[in-house]
Parts: sequence; structure tokens; C-alpha cells
Amino acid sequence: MLLRKVFFCLFLLCLFLVSPVFAELEFSDANVNFGVITRPKSKVVELGVINVSQSPFLGRISAGQPWVKVLKGDLTLSPGQSAEVKFEIDSANLPPGDYKCTITFSAHMSATSNSLPAFATVIQGKDDPVLKVDSKGFDFGEVERGSNPLEKFGIENLGSGILSVEIKYPDWLLCEDQAELRAGQKRPIYIRAMTRELLPDTYKNEITFKSNGGEYVFPVSIKVIPKSDDPILAYSPAEINMGSVPKGRRARAKFKILNKGKKPFNADLLYPEFVVDGIEELKEVSKDREILLVVDTKNLPLGLTRDIIRVTSEYGILDIPFKVFVKK
Repeated sequence: MLLRKVFFCLFLLCLFLVSPVFAELEFSDANVNFGVITRPKSKVVELGVINVSQSPFLGRISAGQPWVKVLKGDLTLSPGQSAEVKFEIDSANLPPGDYKCTITFSAHMSATSNSLPAFATVIQGKDDPVLKVDSKGFDFGEVERGSNPLEKFGIENLGSGILSVEIKYPDWLLCEDQAELRAGQKRPIYIRAMTRELLPDTYKNEITFKSNGGEYVFPVSIKVIPKSDDPILAYSPAEINMGSVPKGRRARAKFKILNKGKKPFNADLLYPEFVVDGIEELKEVSKDREILLVVDTKNLPLGLTRDIIRVTSEYGILDIPFKVFVKK
């Protein structure tokens, strides 16, 4: 058996070397049509495939949408050979509606592919819950750090059975984890953003609903800005220029970390490994704090080196750029 497989692989390799790499496929049907499926049933459809070219086909079958499952993704056909490929749809997590995608047969050794459409219509079954979410996502907008804005949207059970919903969300949001709705019931869902532990920045994530009546995902975002009395981190100059230094010597330059706010802040400093004797912690920075930067050039390449010093505090992060030129 093993010897046969080896001879077959060698045969295919020889065909590739003497024939064009593109293989033309013909299908038993013009499309993959699952027809009408009653939730939550699944259905398997078979498709006949034949290689009508003089070149072997070695490739992969893929579906353009996750509602179609290819039961065996890899396909190998020698010239004139045929096969049956199978596709499956599981309607348990699909809301009622019409579905369409493209099935693609892609050869490994060619940019050319064969494709055909796939269709399905999912209808509601008896005692079947169906999830509907009345939001496509929302943006809390620009809020001060420490504030906790609230948003509301609705979910609904369009089906005839009991709907059980599990809600997943990022850790900077506060929301209920589960909900249960009877047939035809609507109810609000409240989402609160918790920004006290967030650094000033823009945050983007997703809220996911998983249920026995379908799944739904929508984006959520928020821009956190400093409070009016928060410290505001800054630095000077815009880039630290350490000049030109012979290799093996130490380069030195001074820079300032600034506080343009009203309250003092504490911060940690993280340097590249070739920075020596750097101050790693700052306490109660209320105004300007001057810092000496020392770089050991022994292990640096000749020419220009650029890097950053990262300053981290509960009020924000600074990346301070610096450069040094190493000469012979």
C-alpha cells in the first residue's frame, strides 16, 4: 500500500513537470443548493467533481462564509478522475433568512481557481427561539477618565421557544452575563463603561451574544481623555539627539519629563538594554523633572541607532524617541 502511494505521488509530480499547472474542473451541478432547512436541523449536500484537463489537480476547497462547512478540504484528482465532495450546513445558530456564498476550488500550484455559488434558506422551526439585537454597535464617544457612561439597547425573541442568551464583553464594560426571553418577549440590556482603571486612549472591542436562537456580534468603542485635574504627561525635546560618539564610548544627553496638569504623578521608566544607569522610577512629579540619559555604544552597530524610552503611569504612557550616531 505504501509503495502504491509513493508511485502515485511520483506520477503526479511527473505530470506537473510535463503539463500545464492549471486543471479544469467540471461539476455535477451549477451550484451547491441546500434548499430550505428548518431550524435547528443540519443538512449535507454532495457535489460531483471531475478533472477534465490533462493536468492533475492538487488543491483545497474553501467556503466564503462560515455557515458552510467543507467536510474534507483537501482534494487530489488526476486527469479524468472524479470524486464526490460533501458540504454541510448547521442551522442551529443561524437566524431565519436567505444565505449565499461562493465555494472555491484552489489549486496549490496555480493562481487560477474554479468556483460556484452555494445557497440556503433557513426557516423557523416549531418551538424554535430566534435572537434579534436592535443595535449594530455603539460608541460611547469621548469621556473623562473615571466616568462611567451608560448605554442601552434591546434584544428580542422572534421565535416560539424559550431563548437563552450568553453575553460576553471586554473587562472595561459592566453588563449582565445571561438573559432568558420567552416567545415574542423584548427586553433592554444596559452596558456601562468603567474607565477608572483605563489609561487615556481609544478602546475598541466587541460584545458577543451566543444563544440557542443564533449568534450576534457588534463593535463597541470609547475614547478616554484625562480628567480636568489629572496630570498631563509630556516631554522635551521632541527627540533626544545624543550626537556622534566613537564606538565603545558612552553618549550622554539630558531630557525633561513634564507635568502640565494640576496633580503630581508617579511613573516607571523602561529603557533599551544599551542604556546604563537609567532612573527607573519617578515619584511625585509635579512640574519638570530633568533626567540624564547615558548610552553605552560598545555593542551598537556603526551608524545611526534610534530607539525609545517608555514612561508608564496610571495617567498615560509616553514613548520618548532618541538617537545616537556611532562612528569609528
